Amino acid sequence: MSVSEKRPNRSRLVVAMVVLFIPIGIILGQEVSNSDGGMSQASLRTWHEAVQTAPRPEKGCYKAVYPSTQMIKIACVPSLPVVPMELPYDVKLALKGESENQSIQPMTVGGSYGDYILQWDHEPTSVYANFSISGVTSITGPNANEFSAQVNTNPTLSSPQCAGASNPSACHGWEQAVFANNTPSYGTVLLMQYWLLDYNNSCPSGWSSDGYGDCVKNSTNAVPVSTPLTGSTINTLSAIGITATPGSSYEYGWLSVGNNINTMVDYYVYGDDPFSLTSNQTQWRSTEINIFGGPGGQTAYFNNNSMISITIRVSDAVGRVGDRDTPTCAGGSTTAEMNNLVLGTCQAFGVNYWPEISFSESN
Repeated sequence: MSVSEKRPNRSRLVVAMVVLFIPIGIILGQEVSNSDGGMSQASLRTWHEAVQTAPRPEKGCYKAVYPSTQMIKIACVPSLPVVPMELPYDVKLALKGESENQSIQPMTVGGSYGDYILQWDHEPTSVYANFSISGVTSITGPNANEFSAQVNTNPTLSSPQCAGASNPSACHGWEQAVFANNTPSYGTVLLMQYWLLDYNNSCPSGWSSDGYGDCVKNSTNAVPVSTPLTGSTINTLSAIGITATPGSSYEYGWLSVGNNINTMVDYYVYGDDPFSLTSNQTQWRSTEINIFGGPGGQTAYFNNNSMISITIRVSDAVGRVGDRDTPTCAGGSTTAEMNNLVLGTCQAFGVNYWPEISFSESN
């Protein structure tokens, strides 16, 4: 979503959705569900793996409903208006080799105030996060239940499109997968958003100017999510991610909603891969995933005693375990949207099925 800045109110909705892709051979044979109807992480991974390897006849929008592994093509939402969810102002300055002192607000996650970012010294092809949410009864912002879940790459991607920038060496790409929930501009959808930062020229065809020297566009299509989540149902937000399969011509974002075998649904949107993540993974080295406010630099306000636990996992090849080197819990944020929670400590692990970082935030 948007990047927070100390400039006229503007922000980009950029979220990169990370797709969960786990080698099925490692986890087959584990039970499908818990006795109470809940799903174990192993059974969830098994199902995701089976769904994501199911044949898809063409690029488009899909969903899968547990326990079926069939990808069901659904009508996309085309041509959504571009509402920027951009980089924080201090990140913009850092990309230019400049800096500015920022006051720290301990009751804020995102924007210029901090978050945890997974950094890894390998070439990821899939990154996703699992959410565990408790104590939430209300989420407020400009509108009730308006928030976004975002997957954000590092804002330093290369792109042939930068050749037309006023200074091509200063231009960088940035990609997001975004679940926009109950937002006035998007409704409730999953989409990809792409940025050409510091373009400072007339934007290429198909891209729109944000009015501050950057160009932005949404993925060709967005996936409609049937029912907006509320304070009482946000705990069913299970996972979000991005996968860039080597050798393919597109990447995709995905969203998983449901917390038991009766409600689990996956949504998939296929992107346009303007930064060639499917063939140049070396440039994708960090990912931020969290729950924030809606587009335009909004803040999501959770009721007191809310807690969100987040585990971000990474793989260097779809369908197999990559190097198990421990990733890094880096500080910072790549989005202007925020929430009112306080970050706890972050731990990094390299010995699990996928290398991961894990942290919680609460109030």
